[in-house]
Amino acid sequence: IQRVGWQSIFYINLPVGIIGTVMALKILQKDETNNKDQTFDIPGGLTLFISLISLLLALSEGQEKGWGSDFIISLFISSIVFFIIFVRIETTAKQPVLDIGHFKNRQFAAANISALISFMAMFSVILLMPFYLQDELGYSTEKMGFVFMAVPLVMSVVSPLSGWLSDRTNSYFLSSLGIGIAALSILSMAYLTLDSSFTDVALRLSFLGLGMGLFQPPNNSMIMGSLPKEQLGIASGVMGTMRNMGMVIGVAVSGAVFSNRFVFYGNNESSFLPAFRDAYIVSAIICGIAVLVSLVRSKSKIG
Repeated sequence: IQRVGWQSIFYINLPVGIIGTVMALKILQKDETNNKDQTFDIPGGLTLFISLISLLLALSEGQEKGWGSDFIISLFISSIVFFIIFVRIETTAKQPVLDIGHFKNRQFAAANISALISFMAMFSVILLMPFYLQDELGYSTEKMGFVFMAVPLVMSVVSPLSGWLSDRTNSYFLSSLGIGIAALSILSMAYLTLDSSFTDVALRLSFLGLGMGLFQPPNNSMIMGSLPKEQLGIASGVMGTMRNMGMVIGVAVSGAVFSNRFVFYGNNESSFLPAFRDAYIVSAIICGIAVLVSLVRSKSKIG
């Protein structure tokens, strides 16, 4: 970013995407299915699309336009109304875009909720941490990039190991342990100070990577394994929706908490750290809820 601008973040993904597409076309095999007469549920897909777009737009614009503004309230109402219509359509459709009955599956429902909450917490960290590093500690863009590398580097090592252990032990305790570590990591970040060193910040972020690396593979496996093989696309789509909704909701919640507490603490330069602390405590609590949901899912698996 320092040398070629922020646009380079997007340009660098072009060759990666092209290579990935070419490899997918050459390596992935077409699945043989018996659903030749299946048709797309247009009314269900359309109502779900409008509901999600309304919700995500409200969450994205709420902080700027005001949560009590007519525009934001109308978006929330639109989201609820179209979601109710979507549920009604799906309960009667012969070939629904999403079988609501899947959420009666305790493992499927709990694993998706855990994923939603985990991404809410993770993106709360991603939103506020750069402001702390740059404005409070005076880090350059390059130095911030290096300290943030702690999360993906640890995840890249831990995730394959977590998946391997989960497949062989058939135990989902790892995901509950992982999201618990992530919650403690976020709580520890709430108490970073102006004197925190590079190593201190990187270590706390690395524990977030450790927690997420332990959590995600078993949780994703639970989601994909909860539905029949011919419905893996639906499982993957729901999982992606939960991820994206978690990102947007996490940014909206942490931004709202930080802004409100910043004003509460005086709306000046010294207000940043206490507001930062409160926002991260809220994120840690949210992550703690995911621990409880994950444990419910694990007990269901054991039972």
